[in-house]
Amino acid sequence: MKPSSGAVICRRRRTDKRLVAQEYSSIARTYNVASVATKDRGTRRLRALIRKGDVVLDVGCGPGAALPLILGLTGPRGILLGLDISRDMLLQARGKLSSWARKTKQDKLCTDARSSRVLFILADGEHLPIKRNRVNVALSLLSLHRMDPEVGLKEIWRTISPGGYIFLELPAAHDEDAMVFEHIPPGYLPDHLPRGFPEGFKLDPACWEKEQQSWKRFKEFCGGRIPWLAEAISRGWFQGYDELRARYEEHLAGRIGKRELEEFIRCWEERSRSGRLGWICFPTHREFARILEELGKSGAVLVEANTSSFEKEIMDLLRTRRRYFELYVGMFSQVVRTHSAILWKPPWHEGGT
Repeated sequence: MKPSSGAVICRRRRTDKRLVAQEYSSIARTYNVASVATKDRGTRRLRALIRKGDVVLDVGCGPGAALPLILGLTGPRGILLGLDISRDMLLQARGKLSSWARKTKQDKLCTDARSSRVLFILADGEHLPIKRNRVNVALSLLSLHRMDPEVGLKEIWRTISPGGYIFLELPAAHDEDAMVFEHIPPGYLPDHLPRGFPEGFKLDPACWEKEQQSWKRFKEFCGGRIPWLAEAISRGWFQGYDELRARYEEHLAGRIGKRELEEFIRCWEERSRSGRLGWICFPTHREFARILEELGKSGAVLVEANTSSFEKEIMDLLRTRRRYFELYVGMFSQVVRTHSAILWKPPWHEGGT
């Protein structure tokens, strides 16, 4: 069933950004996995896109994995803008950049907070405090999924100056798949499941099939009772409905009645409208293509787009295979690949919208 409007879907899956900020602040000292998946590819692309003197914006810079490279590429006349929703992440990023400057004897690159060359910005990626057409290159590496990717990308596009580029990468869902363990070679599965999986879940095809059947029932239920949620799930939105699905399973098992389920749905929809749910979006391939197509209507030229398959070399970068599973699958149950794209704003583009 088609939704009544895209705006309704967007409004009902608002995320409490305070919860996002708290989550990332709690892991700021140990979080450095975002650079693992993008290290080699990201380095090559950044070297190709960034020129001396550029203004570069890193949306969701986290602990600053890419900042030393960017600062080196922009040269003494460039400007680096590191933006994140977590204050603690920005503190880690500042420390990483200062350490890099000392080690490479480039202290004159001004990593001080008062510098006009390096600015750390505490802000939400959906509301960038940056004027139109001011950025030459913007990147967002594994951060758009913690906001509405379409809204965040359009906001980044607004800041890009004619002739500038956007380089983005975000986790990808598998179209219409509830669980994707079958996409991971057996040798990379852990001996024991990490926290966050259903009690009794096992890493074997029979259990995967049972879980997928459960998902299909839930999505069919949503299609009839909560159409906008069914549409959101098909696009790659998840986590905001964990409690709802649990209550639905209780109803199927006969532990709660229909009236109690309906009351919970009413309360759940109110929480969703007020932005108190922890929505995350790993876009499906179709949803990612749609987002890029929508931006193309604003004049964006797609230079490159890719959806990765299973990548053994990424797993091998980590110390243990179980560590990969915990980080890239974990509670989300579906992340083993990424979408990436490079977009260009032509020099003749006007308006910057």
